Amino acid sequence: MELVASKTKALDLLAVGDSHIRPLTMLPSEQVRAVPISGATMSGALNPASKTQARSTILSTVEEHSTAQCVFLALGEVDAGFLAPMKSGPANIDEAMESLDRGIDRYMTLVAEVGERAAEAKLIVGGVMPWAVPDWALRVSKIPLRRQVKLSQTARMSLIDHVNDALQVAVPKIGATFCRFDTAFDETRRNLRPNHMNPRDHHCSSWFYLNVLTRSLSDLDLGIEFQLPSRARCRRKDMRSFVRG
Repeated sequence: MELVASKTKALDLLAVGDSHIRPLTMLPSEQVRAVPISGATMSGALNPASKTQARSTILSTVEEHSTAQCVFLALGEVDAGFLAPMKSGPANIDEAMESLDRGIDRYMTLVAEVGERAAEAKLIVGGVMPWAVPDWALRVSKIPLRRQVKLSQTARMSLIDHVNDALQVAVPKIGATFCRFDTAFDETRRNLRPNHMNPRDHHCSSWFYLNVLTRSLSDLDLGIEFQLPSRARCRRKDMRSFVRG
């Protein structure tokens, strides 16, 4: 069921990003509106011929929900986890980082456009979750392109750190707030495993992702009290993905 904004109260949070933000659709619709765009990337953020049409979707969604108190953007998971590693050889991590830097430049242009359209909202750019798919999971992926990734999990983790370090510098320069997940990720991982129920699924489990994201956003003192779904409901959602995959 598609979530819609309350007519009597402005949304607390509008979230737009790639498929990794999908667990946010489980939060109360009067509080959060989440629009996941499968396959959306930083590198394709300005490409008018992009299959995902992410730029037009993001900008039109922001304009539609112009009264949202906070706008949360989250791209980069696909770039750091698959695109950049796929384009580089197993030992050519520098080439992958250069590719990511070009993608970040394009992304910042998009972030600035969002900021112009959401001038009254607090604009937050989310980092890339500091977790890379294990090597064995890529090798057994049903998606052929993912099986082309040759960089090790350790090398791919360094790419994620590179993206987060770059965003931490670039985002404040255009007047937005960067939300880095590292601390909340480490704290949550002490109690919960990030792995999705489906070993071929590159997303974190819904329960884990929601815990990390809401902790990180709460640290920004947004004044939002997130109402999380039950762990059982999150598990049922992930089970549906497991059955399909």
